[in-house]
Amino acid sequence: MRINSLSEPVLYADDTSVIISNRSFEDFSSVSNLVLSLMVECFSANNLVLNLDKTNIMKFLTKNSSHSTLHIGYNEKRIEKAENTTFLGLQIDNHTNWKNHMEEMIPKLSRARYAIRAMVHISNINTVKSIY
Repeated sequence: MRINSLSEPVLYADDTSVIISNRSFEDFSSVSNLVLSLMVECFSANNLVLNLDKTNIMKFLTKNSSHSTLHIGYNEKRIEKAENTTFLGLQIDNHTNWKNHMEEMIPKLSRARYAIRAMVHISNINTVKSIY
């Protein structure tokens, strides 16, 4: 069985994410465990190691979602549930809102804005535009 037939892998540099969706909680749980097993086998076959201590699972919730507990793991190692994570530079939480991402970005943007404003007084407009 192939991972692609059960889920949607997303590979970026040295990060691997897998998106699994299913309307049935029981099916979702069993498919998640199967995909995790297949990933460990695939990594091992390519002389790679899946670090289960850094592996986590996030269940996206809606207002009407049931809060069932997930039991995902491999060889007695249970995968921890995450409330939020970074995915391709975006802070995502399990309620799919932008609050965490904005809280992280506002200080960075504020520092950049200050740097650009400070440069206006000591350099020409073309330099400021290139900094921007």
